[in-house]
Amino acid sequence: MRGEDWAQRLDAFIEKASRTDFSWARFNCCLLPAGAVLAMTGIDPAQPFRNASWKTRRGAFAGLRRFLGPAAKGLDMDAMVEAVASKLCAESGFAEIEPLYAQRGDVCLMAVPVGGSRIEAALGVCLGSRVAVPGNEGGLVELPITAVRRA
Repeated sequence: MRGEDWAQRLDAFIEKASRTDFSWARFNCCLLPAGAVLAMTGIDPAQPFRNASWKTRRGAFAGLRRFLGPAAKGLDMDAMVEAVASKLCAESGFAEIEPLYAQRGDVCLMAVPVGGSRIEAALGVCLGSRVAVPGNEGGLVELPITAVRRA
């Protein structure tokens, strides 16, 4: 599915993302990996979210609940991120692989430390031995591949 020049397109996308401010509607843990997929393949798994107007975390998750419909019932935020990623990947024809087999450009579901002992689910893009996720203050944060839960 990746184009011949996918590596160069991924590099350009990651470079631009590293200078992008976090936004619940425009640059978040769902749109970063979807943007990487779009850059590499021309397929946009996050098309349903491209014109979102969410301003807060609560608004973003309300949008994800609407997208999942009845399947969202009873899910906490981490489980909802995972369910949305699974649905978008399945609809786009992307197969799941073992986490430690993730390679450059693959979408990864991460366990991200967010303060103290609290961990949240976030989606990121594999860069090799590290995975890039959006930083709360903007740009990207790189985490070790060992933090990947699903790929």
